[in-house]
Amino acid sequence: MTMPYGLYGSAATVRTVSDDPRSVSLILMNSAQAHFPDVTWLLDRFPHSRRAFTSTSRSVQAQMCRRGHGVAVLPRPLAEGVEGLHRIDLFGEPPSRDVWVGYHQDVRHMDRLRALLDIAGRMLGHSASGPDDPSGPHSG
Repeated sequence: MTMPYGLYGSAATVRTVSDDPRSVSLILMNSAQAHFPDVTWLLDRFPHSRRAFTSTSRSVQAQMCRRGHGVAVLPRPLAEGVEGLHRIDLFGEPPSRDVWVGYHQDVRHMDRLRALLDIAGRMLGHSASGPDDPSGPHSG
């Protein structure tokens, strides 16, 4: 499946971004993940903004955004579940990420695996191809 990402901030941060994008602070992945496409995208859009906080946890980044410490690029299913975060569409869409589930072919017919894939697909708001779906990346 493809995981959509968005740019998020608190209500006050959204106003700041609209008024003066250079004054907004950035919440980023740490230096080990600095090569991620969403980090590059954010730095390209806010080249003069200061880096306020780094974390490898997207949940921690979301909480820092919610508290008004800056903007972050977050997976939309995560961010949309955090009260007080607002998506900022002024700068286009950040790059999405492909997400794969790998498992041994011997377990593809297990009810537990089928249930897990169905639940993940529903929770993430996307249709996930099941273990028997020949079009899915995990078939046969």
